[in-house]
Amino acid sequence: MVERARPRKRGGTVAASRRVVVARVMRIPDRGWPEDRVFAALEALRVHDMPWRDGRTWAYVYDPGPEAEAVLKRAFGMFLSENALDPTVFPSVLALETQVVAMAAAHLGGDDQVVGNFTSGGTESIILAANPAISAVEAKSSAARSASVSALKRCSATITPTGSPRCATVIRA
Repeated sequence: MVERARPRKRGGTVAASRRVVVARVMRIPDRGWPEDRVFAALEALRVHDMPWRDGRTWAYVYDPGPEAEAVLKRAFGMFLSENALDPTVFPSVLALETQVVAMAAAHLGGDDQVVGNFTSGGTESIILAANPAISAVEAKSSAARSASVSALKRCSATITPTGSPRCATVIRA
């Protein structure tokens, strides 16, 4: 195990002193762990987490209170294995997505032309939020938009008779 410095609160600011224990090499066990060992290991990982429920931790977390949290966890558990990648497989997720988008649109003064989708958060959400703004400024192909969002070099290519690409032009993002 390796210990690494972890930020700690000091007078409303964050200073390094908490320790996080990180396993050097974790291997997939030959046999699955018993349930109690799995949860003991997970609890051990949480021991140095910041006390976010006190409302004074600057983090990407919100404490809705114990009653709402219980409802949220139950609902999350119900749809843990479903995903929105193919609405023909999980039409229930499509229905939830449609309802949430409609509620958000109504709340923000949108009309029936507003569209949207679920994301898992983080980078995916940022890219999806930035894409329409980029589209409004740049009238480019979807490939060019994707490349500009991710700072990739864009390349227009033709395919030779042998099937290999031949780069015609390279435009820096």
